[in-house]
Amino acid sequence: MRKRLLCEQRGAISILAGLSLVFVMASAAMSVDIGHAAWQKRSLQKVVDVVSLDAVRALGDRRDPLVDHYVQTLAIAQKSATRNDFDYADTAAGNSLVVELGSADSATKVFTPVVSTAYATANAVRVTATHRSDNRFIPGNIGLTTQAVAMVDQVASFSVGSRLARLDTSTSPIFNSVLGQMLGGSLSLDAVSYNGLADGTVSLGDVFAELGLGSTDQILNSEVQFEDLLNATAQALNNQGDPTSVTAAGILGTFAAQLSSTAHFKFGDMLELATGDPGDAANAQMNVLEMIGMAASVANGTNLLNLTAPITIPGVTSTSLKMSVIEPPKMCIGCRVGGEAHTAQARIQLDMTLLQRLTVLLQQGVVHLPVYLDTAGATGTLTAIRCDIPQTDGDITVHAVAEALNAKIGTATDASLTDGSIPAVVNPAQLVSIAGLVNVTGTATAVMPSSTADLVIPWQDVRSVGSTSSVTVDDQLVASLALTVQVLGLGINATTVANDLLAIINPVLNVLDTTLLAPLKEALAFLGIEIGGADVANLDEDCANRRLIG
Repeated sequence: MRKRLLCEQRGAISILAGLSLVFVMASAAMSVDIGHAAWQKRSLQKVVDVVSLDAVRALGDRRDPLVDHYVQTLAIAQKSATRNDFDYADTAAGNSLVVELGSADSATKVFTPVVSTAYATANAVRVTATHRSDNRFIPGNIGLTTQAVAMVDQVASFSVGSRLARLDTSTSPIFNSVLGQMLGGSLSLDAVSYNGLADGTVSLGDVFAELGLGSTDQILNSEVQFEDLLNATAQALNNQGDPTSVTAAGILGTFAAQLSSTAHFKFGDMLELATGDPGDAANAQMNVLEMIGMAASVANGTNLLNLTAPITIPGVTSTSLKMSVIEPPKMCIGCRVGGEAHTAQARIQLDMTLLQRLTVLLQQGVVHLPVYLDTAGATGTLTAIRCDIPQTDGDITVHAVAEALNAKIGTATDASLTDGSIPAVVNPAQLVSIAGLVNVTGTATAVMPSSTADLVIPWQDVRSVGSTSSVTVDDQLVASLALTVQVLGLGINATTVANDLLAIINPVLNVLDTTLLAPLKEALAFLGIEIGGADVANLDEDCANRRLIG
């Protein structure tokens, strides 16, 4: 009985296998059709991405002011679709191409269509394409729709700190001393040489190429030897070939020969690379002297400079200078509206030894005049980019603020000169001391308030904010000077001592702006250190920075 039942079930598995095979074949056919549709959709998406990036050029570098915005955008989109083998007019295949103009926010990436009367305000294009994928096995077809949004993201590159003024015979020795000590060498370039460097301009991209820096990571993070920077810049200038560039290249050779330095820096410490695209930095045209000075400031870090400043001041025998760059200068590269650049925050201690001595009871004492300067530099905020055709007719608007300058008669401690986390500790100045007779200290404070301006700066041009010649500090120091006379011996009149000392100090203070601060500020400006004013330079504008946002 059992044997007969088993025989009756023989062949049942074949029936099940046959039925299963039908489902397997149907599933396979469906998979093939769906896979084919997915492949076609990916291909269509690639086309739409390219078409949107091409079409948005009608709102940027391909903008024709004589043609309607939408008409030009649609024409470019259709030509791009044809080049990429998409027949947008083949309705039999379910093909279509729809172009919309709108506004897009670079941060939120939200696209909002605009009406025809507002096409002039559009900065983005949305392209929608359709296609029909006919099934290979299963009857019917699959409708495909893809979409892409591209925008013109206007960006600009600018710096704060390049001075319009020329270095002269009074300022170039200061620059030699400061720049030489920053780089651990000894420089003896004259004003003509420095002005030759200031006349030269070089593309940062050409310098990057000579240094072998290609990727964003390399540009921002590679340690660059300062000597290599000089040689790379010289080569880039020679490649440009014009007389001004060749002259600047020769001066850089002299510079390098005088410098025996292991100083190094990172471009990332002086570039605010806002878009993360090294191409934006590559297009920037830099003043050669400004670039070298800023790099030297960054290479020096917060190391305290301590030197004798070669400044000639009537009534002064010598002037020592201590300086610390608390915060390095920055350039804003590839910045959108709202991007910032700033000059270095610096603390400077000057100590002048006066020629005339104070006489008390036939004894003489050397008079010192310590002056402390605290400057937060200047900040520029990009508020507008105006594109035009040709590019040279465009401009940017920068809200520039030259921060307040604080000047004091007093002596700052070395520790606080280099510590940006705390206010500088400035003690009353020890003006003169004659053992056993008299000791005089003094204090005074002057403030040059912030200067603010909205600067409209043409392409590759410079505009200024704040003072460019005098920082008008000396009158305030004279008016606020308070002396403390400590009489140590008998028969000494404190009032007489104070008046005699003022007669020695005031003539020096009265010319402080013109004889000390003016040449000092001009010499330090190319290092990205601003005292009482600032120049803002439009390094480059990119009105066709195209990118996909959806």
